[in-house]
Amino acid sequence: MDETAADSDTGDETDDSSTSMKGLKAAGSIWITGGSFSINSVDDAVHSNASITINGGTFEIATGDDGIHADETLTVTDGTIDISVSYEGLEALDVCIEGGDISLVADDDGLNAAGGTDSSGTSGGSSSSNGSISISGGNLHITASGDGIDANGSLTISGGTFIGTGGSGMAQSFSASEQGVVAVCAERAPLARSAIFRAADGEQRIRQSFNNNFRRR
Repeated sequence: MDETAADSDTGDETDDSSTSMKGLKAAGSIWITGGSFSINSVDDAVHSNASITINGGTFEIATGDDGIHADETLTVTDGTIDISVSYEGLEALDVCIEGGDISLVADDDGLNAAGGTDSSGTSGGSSSSNGSISISGGNLHITASGDGIDANGSLTISGGTFIGTGGSGMAQSFSASEQGVVAVCAERAPLARSAIFRAADGEQRIRQSFNNNFRRR
């Protein structure tokens, strides 16, 4: 783990003397501009009681809780983030994705805008604060058992590429968009377990596999 910048006053939102199961944590804000991180943690892999800004770096994360959690704002402008196991992938009151390559798997929500302290363990869509999610760049690929993306407040996209799969009963789309958005709902698993999007001339543009489990009816 290298090239990190964080407030020197590190700690947890609970008792500083207790043993922490988090990977990288700070009571203040965290800024990361580069480096390589491989984190396998029981609790949040990267956690801030304030805000987190990621301007670069490579992350390989497996966690029993949040991949990256900020109580206030989480901003990603660049870097590569691969979260192979998590309860929730990225969580903050306000989530701003401006760039980078993000791939994540979540047992609950992929992107979650929830206010205050770490709210993992609550059911999808139950956050009490009007958090916001904005996507203006980057490439996001999300596989979630709950919401692919969840915000009780605004949910906007103005750039970048977003592909997300989640539970059909918890589907949420963008409240505002400056580009085309396609939502597909499948009641049962297609034989090929994938969806193909073609241009008007028949050329294949996107092929998206379904890795989620389907309930038998």
